[in-house]
Amino acid sequence: MRTFERLILAPIMRMFPVRIRMFDWLWTNIYDRIGGGRFEEDAEIDRLWPSGLQRPTRLTPTPWRMRLDLSQWSERRTFFSGRYYQGELTAVFRQLLRDGDTHLDVGANIGCTVLIAASVVGERGKVIAFEPNPAVYERLKNTIVENRLSFVHALNCALGQDDVQMQLHIPFGTSGAASLTGSIRGECRAVQVEVRNGEECVSDMIGDSENIFAKIDVEGFEHDVLKGLGEVLPKRIGALCVEITDSLLRRRASSAEALYSFLTDRGFRPYHLRYVRNRFSSEYYLDPATAPKDETQYDAVFLNKAKPVFESRLTQ
Repeated sequence: MRTFERLILAPIMRMFPVRIRMFDWLWTNIYDRIGGGRFEEDAEIDRLWPSGLQRPTRLTPTPWRMRLDLSQWSERRTFFSGRYYQGELTAVFRQLLRDGDTHLDVGANIGCTVLIAASVVGERGKVIAFEPNPAVYERLKNTIVENRLSFVHALNCALGQDDVQMQLHIPFGTSGAASLTGSIRGECRAVQVEVRNGEECVSDMIGDSENIFAKIDVEGFEHDVLKGLGEVLPKRIGALCVEITDSLLRRRASSAEALYSFLTDRGFRPYHLRYVRNRFSSEYYLDPATAPKDETQYDAVFLNKAKPVFESRLTQ
């Protein structure tokens, strides 16, 4: 099924230098013509693509490979581009992380951001991934094992304020929208998962690590994660990249404004991503911010003023 697209066209498309506008336009047009779909779940399109894991695909800019499911819209885009579909996160990781750093990936999913972070921190560093969805965790663990990443550690749990069991609501269309706040879209199934107190769990894992960066993408549970980190947050973590979805945060009696206030009160300065594109290149920049964006969903970066090493990297 879709043999030509999978075996012949995809390897060619992965070679496109999409930072150049013309090649990005060409890639997008080809992807549209083969019915790849948009940046969202579309049941009619998704069912036209084979389910099940494909042969390992290299995830640029890392040297490592992962198996992808073409019936999932986000994995399909990665399969045909060879890159994580959220290019802004790749840019943030490569700007703020360095060899030997520690990366916390809270809501690691199948491991795209785990591999990207690992490619930067290297074997002298450490990557600690948290993924509560049992089926997705198995894929994440297999990716780590298949790539022999001894410095990457995965835990099958969520982080929060207390050690409890909670219902994780997993939509049938995409694993990336599983949430502890309830169903986000359409029909879903619920599984019981372990939630661990973030401060205790993270303290045990980071040891004496110096420069610690955390990515938190947990579909509305972000403020719970931050609260649960306790004193680890202001004293140990130097930088954060947090997905902001105000409507989902409000399900947990929070909001984008409340999350920003919580972090600024603990010494973190917010930054927003700015995308600049010209004819031959495209770049992401981090600009200081004072309030949440007027957008439905986006990623924000927060730098700890008590850990100036990360702010110094903005100009390097």
